[in-house]
Amino acid sequence: MIAWGYGIFENTHAMDWLDDLDNYDNTDILYDTLKKATEYLNSGEIDLLNEPYGSGTLVTVELLLAMFNKPSNELPEKALNWINKVAKPSKNILSLALTAIESVEYNSKLKLYWKTNGKDEIWHLLIADLKERLKINSLINTK
Repeated sequence: MIAWGYGIFENTHAMDWLDDLDNYDNTDILYDTLKKATEYLNSGEIDLLNEPYGSGTLVTVELLLAMFNKPSNELPEKALNWINKVAKPSKNILSLALTAIESVEYNSKLKLYWKTNGKDEIWHLLIADLKERLKINSLINTK
């Protein structure tokens, strides 16, 4: 059964992606996921970021925020366990994370799903929260 909720961890794709973290003992998967998402930023609606990459990107950003002391109250214990096993990545990854979020926000099937179902307003608030937590307290430079 496929679950779809507004929260980052409230859909099947996100939870499957989180389950796959057990196969990784470093943060390379975080970089790889973010890089994949950024490839779609300027592609337009002709080429949308597929699922599970949209959900996986949002999970990745939540993991990074937790690693840099801005965790979500919704962060599953499984995510915390994985974070405690791996080395914290360079802070430079946060700029890539912001670009990847914009890709999901503007050019993804996840965005299209929420828009098609007329429920994208709440989803966009969730995205705005992620972006704000990345920017807050100078985690990354904003212009």
